[in-house]
Amino acid sequence: MTAMLKPLVHITLPENDGDETGDAMDRHVAPIALALQMMVPINIWHIKRALKRWANGVGTPYPLLYDSGVYYKEDPPGEENWKDIPAVLADGHGDCIPLSTLVLRDDYETVPLAALRPGDRIMGERTWTDVCEVMRTGMKELLAFKLSNGCTLRCSPEHRLFRDVDGRQEEIRASEAKVGDDLVLADTIPLADRDGLDWPSSLSTLSASDRAWLLGVFIADGWVDHDGSPCRASISGQDGKPKEEQKRRVEALMASVTIDTRWHRKYITINDKEIASFFQRCGHLAMNKRVPSLQLDSEEAVRHVLKGLEADASIETRPGKTGTIVYGTTSPALALQLRILHRMLGQSVGIRRVDHHGGFGTHPIYRVTPRLRNRADYAIRRDKHFGRIRSISDGGMEMCGDITTSTGKFWLPESDVLVHNCDRLVAWRTAELLVMGVDCEPVIKYQLVPREVMIQSGYPAKMVPDEGILMIHCCIRFPDGSIEDPSKILGMGGNFTSTV
Repeated sequence: MTAMLKPLVHITLPENDGDETGDAMDRHVAPIALALQMMVPINIWHIKRALKRWANGVGTPYPLLYDSGVYYKEDPPGEENWKDIPAVLADGHGDCIPLSTLVLRDDYETVPLAALRPGDRIMGERTWTDVCEVMRTGMKELLAFKLSNGCTLRCSPEHRLFRDVDGRQEEIRASEAKVGDDLVLADTIPLADRDGLDWPSSLSTLSASDRAWLLGVFIADGWVDHDGSPCRASISGQDGKPKEEQKRRVEALMASVTIDTRWHRKYITINDKEIASFFQRCGHLAMNKRVPSLQLDSEEAVRHVLKGLEADASIETRPGKTGTIVYGTTSPALALQLRILHRMLGQSVGIRRVDHHGGFGTHPIYRVTPRLRNRADYAIRRDKHFGRIRSISDGGMEMCGDITTSTGKFWLPESDVLVHNCDRLVAWRTAELLVMGVDCEPVIKYQLVPREVMIQSGYPAKMVPDEGILMIHCCIRFPDGSIEDPSKILGMGGNFTSTV
């Protein structure tokens, strides 16, 4: 599949930035040089690792840059889409999200951005993507986007998002987004290659669907009793009420594997220490309940876990919503897992946090609602298919970071949207050549372009200072002095390779 790239650095700056000493030039170039020095070794490590894994029969090597199908999309004449770069160089502002932002790692755990390391694999668009770089970028001012799925996306104004425009994905800066825009959500999450739950041996003869349902119903309605250590597990269900049926199913399942149970008017107890120990991993209190592992290897298992979790759900009866399931939980971890489980089935959910619910306890309740068709002949409303921006506000300040991934996109489960990372074109090509044994180095070229030349090339006169515009660009230099310009080779106009 082809993709569009911007070069690592292609920026316009006024000469010396008003600094007659020339120190401003150093301030512009030095951070770029340091970034290239850091990124090239990281990319070399990833390329060598991929080659080594391929030699051992695992995975595939990265394609050569010029064979990968990527191309450079030229800005329209007179437009400069990197106006935020001077701020990046001057004070560190950049394409960032809070370090506390959660991503989904390929072990199906949600982890904060701060915990990622190069070589980790996280969820991208429909598949896993490799983390190439992780950068801490400092305290940032953030925007907060309230979305139609009940969630809030927080990121720096420079962070790149994907907006749907009449079925076409359009990449924009967060600062360009406006109320009513439809942000692109994830599509689906791949199932695991194997079941990652360490089931008790006493449950090994149950079918996968029965085990999955039992796990779900315990998380929704169960608890573990202790007598110095986990000794028995109980699942609620009052006699004469609808939940009596789930007690009868638990009783029948345990009888089929010769596990003793005890029937009570309001619950059933499973008298097995191994099962109790297993269920203890699901959390002791309602606010910390969670599925111990989302490494589920079949849609059937996913559906039956969700079916079990419906024990703590309600059914909508409002007009137009009749029959819609609404899961309720005080556990933020479980609410997020419900989104991930539904994404494994290609479904979107809305999550609404209710702080003042008038019920027992003071913990907020998370209401998780699948965003499905209520009738077969009803289309899903557009604002339910995407994450429509309902409002934009100040997101405060927080320590932020940025990552680079192999596919250019990664998924944020908390808001269910896809976002972009920074491209590092020259650093990757330099690493690629060095791994092949070709001696080269990244080089930074800068040139003052006279005002009249910039105007002739299409720049509006009001955008061009009297002294002209200083152009900065990254290329690759070989020992004989020759220059390679990856951006130009991939389709960028202009001659940036002379007099480097």
